[in-house]
Amino acid sequence: MPGEDIEDFKATPLKLKEGRSIINDPNIPSNHKYPKSDKRMDTLRMMYKVGFGPSSSHTMGPRFAAERFFNETPGASSYVCTLYGSLAQTGRGHLTDSAIADVLKGCTFNWMPTKELPRHTNGMVLEAYDAEKNLILKRVYYSVGGGALQDGDLKDLDRIKCVGAVSIETAIITSHMTDTDEKSGIPTAEKSSPYQNFPHFSDIKKWCFANDKTLYEFVYQFDEPTIKDHLAYCWNAMKEAVERGVKKSHPVEASGHLKYPRKAFAYLAKAEQIGRSPTQDRQIVLRKKFLNLAYTLAVSEENGSASGNVVTAPTCGACGIVPGCMYYFYSEYKVPDNVILDALAVGGIIGNIAKCNGSISGAEAGCQAEVGVATAMAAAAICHILDYIDVRNGKDPMSKKDIVLCEEVAAVGALQHALGLTCDPVLGLVVEPCIERNGAYALRAHYAATMSMSNAHDELLSWDEIVHTMVVTGHDLPFELRESAQGGLAHFYCLDDVTDGATIRSTSTPGELLTM
Repeated sequence: MPGEDIEDFKATPLKLKEGRSIINDPNIPSNHKYPKSDKRMDTLRMMYKVGFGPSSSHTMGPRFAAERFFNETPGASSYVCTLYGSLAQTGRGHLTDSAIADVLKGCTFNWMPTKELPRHTNGMVLEAYDAEKNLILKRVYYSVGGGALQDGDLKDLDRIKCVGAVSIETAIITSHMTDTDEKSGIPTAEKSSPYQNFPHFSDIKKWCFANDKTLYEFVYQFDEPTIKDHLAYCWNAMKEAVERGVKKSHPVEASGHLKYPRKAFAYLAKAEQIGRSPTQDRQIVLRKKFLNLAYTLAVSEENGSASGNVVTAPTCGACGIVPGCMYYFYSEYKVPDNVILDALAVGGIIGNIAKCNGSISGAEAGCQAEVGVATAMAAAAICHILDYIDVRNGKDPMSKKDIVLCEEVAAVGALQHALGLTCDPVLGLVVEPCIERNGAYALRAHYAATMSMSNAHDELLSWDEIVHTMVVTGHDLPFELRESAQGGLAHFYCLDDVTDGATIRSTSTPGELLTM
């Protein structure tokens, strides 16, 4: 009979605690490893950072390193910077050298795109010399994503490897390096960790359930006393980025030969056209989408242009998603600032778990670690806002336990559908596909939050499980698809096919093409 040689597959469910189950299949080898992260979870001040893009890991982090190094070498007359791995591969497109040279005047650069330092692909070495060319100081730094900076060791220079040979699990999960506060220059290991007793989201969730608290209340309980002031500072920077970006119509300044057109203003104009006409249900839905795209792309375009401050949420490459989603509710639903700040706290703790136990670096784990995590942060934050709007409209508030569960489910739903997302920017610029991807995933954040708040969701996967899956998946991605500009869209893009820049359709005259 056809197919009689095919073995009947019957997997046996294995019951775990709390009624959950996994599939126990003897045909699948048990070779999964779940190593414990030795990285500490720092204050949300280290998650949300204000600064210039276009890349938090390739622009903001190296600039912080240069500033710290400059303060340590007051008598230096010349500097040398050696960039390794992804910093060297896409550094020119990300303006890495410009960010460093802006601090270390006259700095000479060495580019090592085929070599990596052992702990992270975003490694760099800074050297300072006096007037007689004597070495004053030599430091190793790693820019690990989201503007976070970690100190290396000069012994790392004895363990330089070929690109792609650095293990993600070694570099991320078993690393003992610590973040550096870019303002004080003090390694955060020298400060007490506000979340030292909560290494996983499951620990946070248990505390919230036991104390009848929400995620934002958890943040205010354990983070720095001034964290809400910092969130307010970041929210103001987010609003300013949106409001700057939607007014501009010229090509993204740092897009070079791509002449990448700004689209935020076009989506905003389209939304305003719908708002001025009698609306049907479909048009109302379209208007919501256009506004979300406008606000999100406005920030991403500002980041890609490197023309103004943005906020890492969790990175510059994904900096449009959280502010775009928040600004939509702030603008359209008149959600007050203090509610937005609480929502940012919710999204921040979701992102902090990913940063601590996984990665928020495209060079480490692909775009899933940047846009995927940003989408999860936004989805969880939106849940908080939707509950606020429901209560304002007269509905009973959700229990604190239920809202925490909904926020986790929304985050899980957002990231699990971004697993495997590659980081392959054309020409090494944070432009294509980065900018438009922010807009697409901002819409996904709304969908994830809506599905979660509908009470028709499942809780089969936890945030901790998704974060671990994300970083292991990132390990499986070839280095060509992890911010190296060596594969994917970056490899197959042909500039000769676009000779006069890109085009978008005008919103004023249907069918008319607007050349940027």
